[in-house]
Amino acid sequence: MIDSKNLTAKSLAEMLNNGEYLQEISDELAEAAAEAGLVVVYGGSDDLVYFAGAISEEYPTHDTKEILIHDGKIFPDQNESGGCYDNCSYFSDAQAEAQAEGRKIETLWGKDGYSWTYKTDIPHETFDIFETYTSDREKYCRGIVFEMKHVQKQACEHSEKVPFKDIEWCPECGAIRSKTEPNQKWLPIRANRERVKIEPTGGTAHDE
Repeated sequence: MIDSKNLTAKSLAEMLNNGEYLQEISDELAEAAAEAGLVVVYGGSDDLVYFAGAISEEYPTHDTKEILIHDGKIFPDQNESGGCYDNCSYFSDAQAEAQAEGRKIETLWGKDGYSWTYKTDIPHETFDIFETYTSDREKYCRGIVFEMKHVQKQACEHSEKVPFKDIEWCPECGAIRSKTEPNQKWLPIRANRERVKIEPTGGTAHDE
């Protein structure tokens, strides 16, 4: 049993260090990392980056690429996301906000003797993963561990005062406006529905 209460980015990186490719992190350790508010980033194959812990995603990457994290979530790549983001007129506004407020992780292929390494200004710890199925124990990936709080928005002092029942929400891009003021323009922000406990039922996609 892993004690998530005492798990830090440094101690988690130490536990992951010298791991084996394809056995980077156990389900139990990933769950403990999520409970501790920690995110683990490591590579897969020659075109994937994995996020485990507080963010759990498999993301395509090719050589050098920037991954944008905004308010605790990976912001969709317009070229690869597909779906509503490509068709939503407010995607560019949401993207501009994410670019201004988010944090970036740059994936690097074939650098410093590793297949995958990562460059970011997010405070983090590192760990090494090795390929062990060959005769030589070769370096495969230098992964990173960081705290979720470094990529999340801080709740403002007004967050508990907003009458959420009066908010109309766009299910495509997360833009919001007041139901009681029909002439109000849509605000191009992506609501964090987990934090404010909004259920997106009854939302109407805007076409303005």
